[in-house]
Amino acid sequence: RFCSKHFVSHSVLIEIGETRKHFFQLLSSVGFISRSVQSLANIESSRHNKYVSREEIINAAICAGLYPTVAHVVKERDSVALFCQSERLWFNKYSTNYGKPLDSEWVVFQEKFATSKTFISFTSVVDPFILLLFGSSTVKHVEKKVVIDDWIEFDIAAQIAVMFRELKAALVKVFELYMESNADDPKFVTIVDDICNLLTVLRKSKSSV
Repeated sequence: RFCSKHFVSHSVLIEIGETRKHFFQLLSSVGFISRSVQSLANIESSRHNKYVSREEIINAAICAGLYPTVAHVVKERDSVALFCQSERLWFNKYSTNYGKPLDSEWVVFQEKFATSKTFISFTSVVDPFILLLFGSSTVKHVEKKVVIDDWIEFDIAAQIAVMFRELKAALVKVFELYMESNADDPKFVTIVDDICNLLTVLRKSKSSV
């Protein structure tokens, strides 16, 4: 009845549930979820779920899964144009972002397919500073810009861009040690918390402008 009312596929919901179980088992096996958390039923009240209400953190997690499939949103008179480097793209009409006002110039997407045009589907708007966590960045101090992977470019204070780059480098280093030892490392948790808090501060400062 719920599926019929909300036009949701029952089989897709079952598949999502099985995928959640698979991810839970995978994260548990590599030590990202403590052994005290035995199932999905009690993970909501655990420390692993403390950022569940922060949209910017969920946004970053989605970006982590879809990067480097990024498109630049260019506003036109009555619509928007999408570009992945020099390739022109269009939103699939069934995409949640099709025909909607976007609060960022960047989106990530899962796939693209060509019919009469090259369309993208499964899209998510992403704040630009989140992209700093995943690509290779070059900071232009004088121009107050940053370039990621040689084509993603936007304005940002050089200090913030450098801060993200240093946090990313520290996270990669601690993550490698974490994977080798497969044990809780307070440095890893601290760096993740620092990044999450920085994302929240930047989101709030953006909203207040």
